[in-house]
Amino acid sequence: LRYDSWKAEVLRTVHPLDFIQVKNDMADAPARDPLKRRKDRLQADVVAHLWAEHLQHMQRHEQDGTSPEAAPQD
Repeated sequence: LRYDSWKAEVLRTVHPLDFIQVKNDMADAPARDPLKRRKDRLQADVVAHLWAEHLQHMQRHEQDGTSPEAAPQD
């Protein structure tokens, strides 16, 4: 394969704000393993930083909460 023939794939994923909320909820769950809670909080913090610094342009998709930028192109 030549580099100029590669095609980037579109990855559909959850909106960053939804990810932050879920990870914070998991970190707050008393029954969650403490090591996992720490990891969950760190992941939420990292994505919150990315949101604040680089991802503010992303809007939520009305139907399923994903971002339009991640929607498949027809």
